[in-house]
Amino acid sequence: MRAAEQELIAANAGVGVARAAFLPHAEPHGTPRRRQPEPQRPLRGRAHLVHRRGPPRTLFAGGSLIAQERVARAQFDAARATYEQTFTRALGEVSTDLVAIEKLAVEETERTRAVNASRDSVRLATRRYESGFSAYFEVLDALQQLLPAEPLSS
Repeated sequence: MRAAEQELIAANAGVGVARAAFLPHAEPHGTPRRRQPEPQRPLRGRAHLVHRRGPPRTLFAGGSLIAQERVARAQFDAARATYEQTFTRALGEVSTDLVAIEKLAVEETERTRAVNASRDSVRLATRRYESGFSAYFEVLDALQQLLPAEPLSS
């Protein structure tokens, strides 16, 4: 999910860069240049330095800038869709895992109840046998029910 998040952030920055291209900015060719001195004017200070200015870049490249912005927005939309899909998938996996954990807890509780009931059955069958009210096969039957139900670590 981290990669999708980084892709979304980068695509958002791309939209910002595309929007910023519409704003006026200094062109590389706008560096100071020396003008040829005119014989009738004396040069004073920095008056001989001229900044070359031209029409704004957006006048000539407006269509290109709009297309670049559309591309950047489309990339952002694709990255957002990927991020949302990744996020939704991650939520689904977490939900599935939580349900599985809950089911395992219920199964463990039921198994514990079954083991306790089988132990009670063995205890009662043993008492009945020792009191002379039942045959030993009832104790064996109760033990036969308990052994598979008991966990191996007990």
